[in-house]
Amino acid sequence: MRIDGQRIWIIGASSGIGAALALALAERGATLALSARRVEALSDLARSVAAASSPTVLPCDVQEDGALQRAAEKLRGEWGAIDAMIYSAGVWTLTDVHDFKLAAIEEQVAVNYVGLIRAIAAVLPGMLAHDKGEIVGIGSLSGYRGLPRAAAYGSSKVAVNALLQSLRLDLRETNLGVTAVNPGFVRTQLTAVNRFPMPFALSAEAAAARIIDGFDRGDAEIHFPRRLSLPLKLVSALPQPVYEALVGLAARRSRHA
Repeated sequence: MRIDGQRIWIIGASSGIGAALALALAERGATLALSARRVEALSDLARSVAAASSPTVLPCDVQEDGALQRAAEKLRGEWGAIDAMIYSAGVWTLTDVHDFKLAAIEEQVAVNYVGLIRAIAAVLPGMLAHDKGEIVGIGSLSGYRGLPRAAAYGSSKVAVNALLQSLRLDLRETNLGVTAVNPGFVRTQLTAVNRFPMPFALSAEAAAARIIDGFDRGDAEIHFPRRLSLPLKLVSALPQPVYEALVGLAARRSRHA
């Protein structure tokens, strides 16, 4: 994906990977629009980005009906077209089968997956009309296959990956691109609550650098760190009983570490 001179809308830009990407993309010459729920954090980011770019700030809640559609229409009115949309909004909590919190599960599905659908619906018609554009969704390595205590988060990211792959197949006859980003553990406000080992965890800035490297290569899937993502790809291909035995053993060891 080309960066310099491109008009890029980042949804979920107020912190974590989204904020780090905003800063890195601005340095690479992108024109940015920044969206998130937290207006104050978004304004702080916009001031940081302003040294390299003059971003458009569009606060919105991905769970609010029509919010992303209205933001996209406003942005097209200002820019003429949206060259790329990066969906980085996300929430995460563990799923405890002994305390099955429906509201927390529904929120993860609503933000992580349904929000991406809404973002795609907001930008896809305009991109098709111009026969140009890039759709980028932030998934997770937990979206490769089921993991312990990740029934909500993991399933939402499985859905993200399936959605993006299907979209990529359906857009093969166009000039639109679709990129899935599947990071491992990234040290952000979301993961700060974790009380379990996070192997090979990266800073948000390091994650953003890996993502931009993937953009430069034109990767359809950007996955990292390779020390974790490649073994997970191999393990995920194992027969179900073998996979579940290995993952169950790893989970027990992790709890007793």
